[in-house]
Amino acid sequence: MKKWFDPKISTGHILTIVTFLVAAIGAYGDMRAYKATNDARISRLEERDKASAEREAICLEATQKLSENVARLEERISRNNRSQPFEPKAQRN
Repeated sequence: MKKWFDPKISTGHILTIVTFLVAAIGAYGDMRAYKATNDARISRLEERDKASAEREAICLEATQKLSENVARLEERISRNNRSQPFEPKAQRN
């Protein structure tokens, strides 16, 4: 009957452990680089979002001013129409 466990450390064991450690260190380095890249992307997106929110606020303010101006113009036109009724001009033939 064969032994299932051999307590001797062989070259294959050492190579397996070294390969595993190198792979783990490489994966950790890639993970850190990926995290740094994502942090930079998130920062840029947050800055872009902030700038977009500022532009949106400016557009909203301009839209409100335009709405106020349109309302005033509508009021002027209605006052003008009330004071001077429309009379069609005679057509020339």
